[in-house]
Amino acid sequence: MSLSALSFHRVYYALRKNLKIATVVIVILCLNAGAYFLYSEGYPKQIRNTEIVSRKSSTVWTTDYMFVEQSQLIQSSLESNARIALVAQKNLKETKAYDCSLECYSAISKNKTSKEFAFFMQNFTLTYPLLSWTKISNQQIFCDGSLEIINNRFAKLSDVVMFPYRRNLTMPVAKGGESFQHVRVNTNEKEVYDFLPGFWEIYCNEFVNIPKTNLDIPWLDLLRLKIIDGKDDKIHNRTRAVDLSARQKYIMHHLRDKTTLIVKKFTVALERVDYDNMYSSMNYMFSIFILMVTFRQQPNNVCIIFLDGHPASDLDLVFETLYGPIMRLGHLASPVVFTNLVWMMTDRQSILNQYNTPLIPYLNEFREFILQQYGIQQNRSNICPSLKITIVWRRDKPYSFRKFLNPRQHGVRVERKILNEKEILSAISSNFTEHCVRGYLLETMQFEAQLRIIQDTDILIGMHGAGLTLALFLPQHAGVLEFFPKDWRETRPWSPLFQAISRWRHLHYLSWQNDKETGNLPYDFTYIPVEVIIQMVSRMTNNICH
Repeated sequence: MSLSALSFHRVYYALRKNLKIATVVIVILCLNAGAYFLYSEGYPKQIRNTEIVSRKSSTVWTTDYMFVEQSQLIQSSLESNARIALVAQKNLKETKAYDCSLECYSAISKNKTSKEFAFFMQNFTLTYPLLSWTKISNQQIFCDGSLEIINNRFAKLSDVVMFPYRRNLTMPVAKGGESFQHVRVNTNEKEVYDFLPGFWEIYCNEFVNIPKTNLDIPWLDLLRLKIIDGKDDKIHNRTRAVDLSARQKYIMHHLRDKTTLIVKKFTVALERVDYDNMYSSMNYMFSIFILMVTFRQQPNNVCIIFLDGHPASDLDLVFETLYGPIMRLGHLASPVVFTNLVWMMTDRQSILNQYNTPLIPYLNEFREFILQQYGIQQNRSNICPSLKITIVWRRDKPYSFRKFLNPRQHGVRVERKILNEKEILSAISSNFTEHCVRGYLLETMQFEAQLRIIQDTDILIGMHGAGLTLALFLPQHAGVLEFFPKDWRETRPWSPLFQAISRWRHLHYLSWQNDKETGNLPYDFTYIPVEVIIQMVSRMTNNICH
């Protein structure tokens, strides 16, 4: 008898002698099986990831001009939008299945809704500062319009080629969009790509001097210029493409890569930093919204490409709901030609980070856009004297078996927590009996649920934190009460963020900072005196109703 068999029999007879031990072992096995199911199957489908499947195909043409010749169609992306779409076009040789990552260049590519918004139309009037950005004096144009640098904030490129493999692959890197059980031990270094020169290429008729080392548009350092040879004009016609421009035919011929893809949609290239942070994500989304207003693009013609390897999160679903399908660089192996692509502005240049700017336009339009994309309508009227008060709680991460946004943050201690939550909730309820008072741990909810709560809120209360970003979606008459720990604002230059959002949206705003050592407690708790919050709620009620 082998050693393993002998060990098994010993365990078996030992368990038979002790029924209690056997019961405990069975319970442990059941719990492990249940945990595995919860992590692998029970986790929301929209956050799980499908396996990568390679499938050889013959040449495929769609009305959105997807060019795939003897290629491998990568079927991998967030399972939220990984719905199978059967393409039955007359110009297809055979029916193919596409997932959401391929929707950017698939004929069946559609957003969840086909709504058209007035602020993305050609006749929508731009205001400052966007109006100043679009002035010729604030634009630099190169390569017969193939490269436009706009206000030194972002750049728009036409027929630009991206080479996914031109990045440092010497160390294992994440592909991006993985489910959290596969990346719990990942470091951020594996999810941030190291790009090499020539990652981007544009084709010009003659040599031009393109500015480099631009801190505001760092992608320029990776852009390579290729000169079009006029002798090859006849070669363009050999390409079997339909409705491709002469430049695109030239590119397709000279790449000599039969798996090259052409993306016709208006594409925004985004390299995320704080992918799991509500404020940072809203900053990205508002910047994309501004680009859509600037370039007159409706949501159903927009595609987002993530140039990072971060795992899947609920916030990815928000990107998809607002702006359509997501591409992930890590899932691409062949060159991609983008008909129209915009390099997203850096965090330093992003609009919501300009705290001292007196006015940021289109925030109300942004709110309307998001609520409509989620099918949320606000019909409240005659709110006074009965107001709805929402308190946003902040707690350490062990409160939940899983963390929705960043699954690797189990057990993480959260800063700026309110010590006396129950006391505050009870005091407001008892002193303002005509109001509806509620407290939420919003980050445990799906984004749509958060929106429905916030758009139905008159007074939003909370410690300084990413949750107050939702003030972007408060009704126009609403107010914000923000609280800070002792000496916090003096050492954080970004502390005016939510005050700025309130100012830009013309919301009422009041704040309080603890000034007593006794109010600052271990583990980042702050005690807020009941009389302070009662006084502030009373003032805010008067501001809103009188």
